[in-house]
Amino acid sequence: MAEDKMRRATITSEKLEGIKGRVDWERVRAMTEEEIERDLASDPDAAPPMSDVEVTAARVRWVRKSTGLTQESLAARSRIPLGTVRDWEQGKKQPDSAARTLLRVIEKDPEAVIQALKQ
Repeated sequence: MAEDKMRRATITSEKLEGIKGRVDWERVRAMTEEEIERDLASDPDAAPPMSDVEVTAARVRWVRKSTGLTQESLAARSRIPLGTVRDWEQGKKQPDSAARTLLRVIEKDPEAVIQALKQ
């Protein structure tokens, strides 16, 4: 019997662009929690469920990266201490409800947040 072996692969920017082009992000953003859970449960390759802390940390990273911001630029533009952003992304602290709302607005319209905070 042949052993299953893992292969290490390098993800290049070209490969990543190919993957990005196949994802319907509007559909993903529109999914309900129930739809997400159902899709995960039906996927044999899906990773095990994450804790609430891990989900929140991943969400903060995703919002930041999807807007093209570094931790430093997110912190500066949203007037959140850099250490707080890092703690959220590492799961050391959880954003409170006001911070979660701000992150949601940053995700939807980052320029609106920048403009609002400039005044």
